[in-house]
Amino acid sequence: MEIYARTCRWRCRRRHIQYIEPIILTLFYAFAIQISLRLIQIQNTMPILNFLTHKDDYPYGTDNRNIVFLIGHFGFWFFNFLNVSYLILFEGFAFGRLHKNYLSKLSLLAAFTQMISCCSSIHRYNTNDEYGFWGHFSTVAGLLAYTSFNIAFIYLCFNRNYPKFVGIGSAFWVVMDIACFVLGYIKWEEAPFVYFRIFIGVSTVWHIIAMISGYRAHKRGDIQIDASIISPGDLNKLFGVCIFLDVVALMIAPTGLPVFTYAVTGMTFTVMTILMVFVGRMDFMQDSSPVEGAASETTPSPLFIQPLICY
Repeated sequence: MEIYARTCRWRCRRRHIQYIEPIILTLFYAFAIQISLRLIQIQNTMPILNFLTHKDDYPYGTDNRNIVFLIGHFGFWFFNFLNVSYLILFEGFAFGRLHKNYLSKLSLLAAFTQMISCCSSIHRYNTNDEYGFWGHFSTVAGLLAYTSFNIAFIYLCFNRNYPKFVGIGSAFWVVMDIACFVLGYIKWEEAPFVYFRIFIGVSTVWHIIAMISGYRAHKRGDIQIDASIISPGDLNKLFGVCIFLDVVALMIAPTGLPVFTYAVTGMTFTVMTILMVFVGRMDFMQDSSPVEGAASETTPSPLFIQPLICY
């Protein structure tokens, strides 16, 4: 009897399994079909751009390379579009103090010239002409932008002693710009833009050094700003943030990821724009008083830049 009962139970379970097995197989195949359809859908919606693309991942002339570099330069351009807009609309029109701040005028000149360089680069990649005439034009405009960029930081680095160094310092950066262009032009076929990129890296290091010098001078009390403009503690924090952002840019730039490299380079122009709004109103940049709106400014400027920054 016991054996008979076991046999019946086994037959009953087998009958249940026979009913359940098709259901399980149907669910399995339905799941497999769903996965297959999902994979096909993913394949059909592959991203147009991989933001982690290295500059050497795609050969010259390919659409993917042009797209990556075009987007990177657009980020660069947009940073400077915001910089120019802020300086003109807020510092110039809303607050009416741009004409009093020589360093902000240098920032405006640098950002605007860099916008022209970025427009040229966007055109290069949009027309698949990376190393043609507009490549040289981009380099010249970029070097002109960095001329006023680097000169602005001479005032910050040497602060109260800037009259001794602004002339020779400005001449130094102009000579460096010319040398960079000449070397780049001679070696264009072998290494286009290489010397320009090195120059940008050296310039960023110079900006960091200048900001550290200005920060230390302010912390010692050698240079001051009216507390109604910004408190000493907040200005120290501003110096710290600006130094940090430039260091981040210096670390990201060598990665060779165009989408990020050009964007963080544009960020360094924003650092200049923000910082020079305050540095240009510090006591060492004024005639006789650190108070806003005091006697007219008599800050000497290099002769080759002075006609370009009238406001």
